[in-house]
Amino acid sequence: MLSLITLMVMALATMAFNMSLPPVSYTKAIDVWTGTCLTFVFGALLTCVVANYLGGSGSGSGNSGSGVAVNSQDTEAIPVSGGKKNLVQNYKEMDSSMKVDMVARIVYPVLFVLFLIAYYVCYLSSRMDPPFRVKP
Repeated sequence: MLSLITLMVMALATMAFNMSLPPVSYTKAIDVWTGTCLTFVFGALLTCVVANYLGGSGSGSGNSGSGVAVNSQDTEAIPVSGGKKNLVQNYKEMDSSMKVDMVARIVYPVLFVLFLIAYYVCYLSSRMDPPFRVKP
């Protein structure tokens, strides 16, 4: 539910930004930024839907009434010490909805950091180029 509300707010904010800027025929930096942010929010919404579907939250058992599946595995803590072996074993023992959640917790931040690097390298390097001058 929170992802859906966030998606709607982001769409309204994007429309407000575009209404306050003059109309142009090319893509602006703010269009790229808001479009990518909307894509990430939509991806998070889809991840929640997939995780809830795989977790079987609609079956009635193990459901807290909030749309989030709760079972005994959800409340167990994953031990931090022990290195890769425990992490890999814990990953193999998780159900598919928890695997989707675990992968999303790693993939989304990494992808967003890569987007930030590409965005700022692209737009800061284009701002540092000297203006086009015609020699007489």
